[in-house]
Amino acid sequence: MLKKTAKRVAVTPESVGIPSGAIAQLIENLDVYRLHTHSLLISRGDTVVAEAYYAPLKKDFLHRMYSVSKSFVAAAVGLAVTEGLFSLEDRVASFFPEFRSEVNDSYTDRCTVRDMLMMRSNVDGNVYWWGRFESRVRAYYTQPSNKLPGGHFKYDSIGSFLLGCIIEKVTGKDFLTYMKDRALRAIGFSEDSYVLREPGGFAVGDSGVVCTARDLWLFARFLMKGGTWDGVRYIDAAFMQAATARLAPNAFSGDYALMNTSGYGYLIWKSYDGGFSLIGLGDQLAFCDTVRDVCLVMTADNQAERPMRHVVFHEFYRHLLPHVSDAPLSENREANEHLQTVLASRKLTAVQGAAHAPIESRVFGRRYEKRQGGTDISSFVLTADALHLSCQGREAVLPYGLSQNRATSFSLGTRSRKGYMGFDVEGVYDGYISAAWTSENTFSLMAQVVDEYMGSLNVHIAFIGDEASVHVVGSGQYVFDKTQGSFIAKLS
Repeated sequence: MLKKTAKRVAVTPESVGIPSGAIAQLIENLDVYRLHTHSLLISRGDTVVAEAYYAPLKKDFLHRMYSVSKSFVAAAVGLAVTEGLFSLEDRVASFFPEFRSEVNDSYTDRCTVRDMLMMRSNVDGNVYWWGRFESRVRAYYTQPSNKLPGGHFKYDSIGSFLLGCIIEKVTGKDFLTYMKDRALRAIGFSEDSYVLREPGGFAVGDSGVVCTARDLWLFARFLMKGGTWDGVRYIDAAFMQAATARLAPNAFSGDYALMNTSGYGYLIWKSYDGGFSLIGLGDQLAFCDTVRDVCLVMTADNQAERPMRHVVFHEFYRHLLPHVSDAPLSENREANEHLQTVLASRKLTAVQGAAHAPIESRVFGRRYEKRQGGTDISSFVLTADALHLSCQGREAVLPYGLSQNRATSFSLGTRSRKGYMGFDVEGVYDGYISAAWTSENTFSLMAQVVDEYMGSLNVHIAFIGDEASVHVVGSGQYVFDKTQGSFIAKLS
């Protein structure tokens, strides 16, 4: 195996055993799927050999990591256990005496820190709290148990959230600040990074980390190094070995995916060929191959339709890693120059089509009223540079670029309060909007929210005579609720 590079330096992929052409081919293969990619990094050891940011997004953008946050919580627990602040066998309920009267059965009381790290808690599924409880902790303690603590694996979000709350209770700091103070700052993690909070006041340990793509890579490398950095051990070796081991079987759905049915450690997914993965909603990804010491990091918003992480994983494991050599390769100037061109030319996906259509002169500027159909949109007006939607008594303006993204701020109503989950306030999301004529009579628009929340709104309008058939597809947690569906509109 190649000796790990001590510092990140400008080197060619060939110098660390990876063909430039294989990386370029991976990126070009992913282009076929029109992913909503925001960034992509590939490293060998401590050397980043490919790094791309999809314009207009930039390197310093603080990106929501969603469920990758769970793995940050696992590391924070490892630090706390290493420091002797609590143990893996401590019962979770013991940290929340204020909710003791709400512990509804002995199974809740039996659940340990270790159980929740492995997603083997007493709860089978999510604990729904948004808009129902002022505190997510209270929501958990009103949920009846439906499985044995320490029993079978079932993916949930409440466990990692509660573990993050425990960190906050015993240290007086949210889990990310605690991690930065104890380890992450020493490895170069962004000072501007932060974590969202919920109405009860705790940091959101299941999906709230906001940091850069480089930060995600640094964290992934920290885990790949077993909780050490530059010869300093921060997390107990036995804890880290368990965290990235196959502790809980999780292939229960009847199918088998290389990415996420190979077992589960401590809030970390085991993956094919002995590696592990960090996975978040919308495809926030860190695929860590420990055999070849190669890491792929991606940030994205692929919530629409279905996650594309299986495609990315397949391209990484089946089409890139087989080309990785234990020894440096001969330099290939032409292939490397092509790779640099590919990396520098990445752009956020946009609607592609014609800039104009023969019918635009008779439809632009005219109001179309909904006659029948199932969304909260009541009317629309299309102009040469914006789509105006009337939705729930509000007028939303979506200014677009033709076949390219236009930076703007927009909302179909309220937005989530900055820095929080569970609070809706007046305001707009930052994002990008593109549009084009995708047929002679069909206008398509895509509005992408790129903010503390991610989501997209896809609007397709087919004009026929004095009527329009409108199809709306929204994605994203709580961003575009009640907008999806089809309706018929007519000139007013």
